Amino acid sequence: MNTAWRGRLQRKKIKRKNRYGRTNYRLVAIPQAVRKAIDLWRARCPNPDANALMFPGMKARARKPLATPIHSDNWPRLRLYPVANTLGMAFHPTFQVLRRSFSTHGKKEAHPTEMQAQLGHSDIRTTLDIYTQITDPEVARMVNQVTNRILGLDGEAEPGSIQ
Repeated sequence: MNTAWRGRLQRKKIKRKNRYGRTNYRLVAIPQAVRKAIDLWRARCPNPDANALMFPGMKARARKPLATPIHSDNWPRLRLYPVANTLGMAFHPTFQVLRRSFSTHGKKEAHPTEMQAQLGHSDIRTTLDIYTQITDPEVARMVNQVTNRILGLDGEAEPGSIQ
C-alpha cells in the first residue's frame, strides 16, 4: 500500500491508460524543502515505525490517532483553514487553488511540459490555459515575503520568483 485516498490506504491510485491502452504510473517530484520537512518530522515523530502515517485519521476531537489516513476532506478543515484564517485570507484555499498557484508561480522556473508532468495533465493546453495565470510581479514579491515570514527563512527571494 502506498497511496491514501478518501481515508483508505491502497495500491498506486495515480495511474492512467496511455493512448496505446497500457497503464502508466505517474511519479510526483517532491521538492527538497518538503523532503527536509519530512525528515524533520520523522526525527520528531512519536511513532518510530518507518510506515507511520504523516496525516493519520483522528477520533472525535482529535484526541487519538487512527491507523488509517486522514480523509482528504478533513485535512483542509483541520490544517489548512486555520493557517489561512491566521493569515487573514478572505477565502478557504482548496487543493485546486494550491495546484493552480503552484502552476502559476512555477512558470518562471519550469518549462510548461515539466509543469504539465508534475500536475499530471495529459494535454499541455490544460496546464497553460486553465492552471497557469498571469500575475503581477508585486503579487509574487508579496507571496515571497509572506512565505519567508511563515517559514522563518532569512532574506528575500529574487523579485518575481517563488521559492
